[in-house]
Amino acid sequence: MKTVCNSSADIHIEMETFCRFQLYFYEKTIPLTFPQLLQLRQQLLQLTSPNNLYRIIENENCALLFVADKKELLFLEVPSLIALKEELLFFFSFDTNNILI
Repeated sequence: MKTVCNSSADIHIEMETFCRFQLYFYEKTIPLTFPQLLQLRQQLLQLTSPNNLYRIIENENCALLFVADKKELLFLEVPSLIALKEELLFFFSFDTNNILI
């Protein structure tokens, strides 16, 4: 099992097998496949665009996000929304060529 972790200890992603991942979001553990991880990244990039962030901050200051083919629901305030986005971007930018197995 490989762990890829950014600065936040409350939110991180672990690679279980080739296409299986675990998203640890505070006390919640969410199993994800690679397509679900890509979908989550796309949703987060859309939610954290400048216009959408402005709308979220001005209105309710939180967002609800369905994850893992709508099996899990995450309540995200703006700081946790940005932290999850940073964790996913860090995960996808991680160079796996330098990992020794």
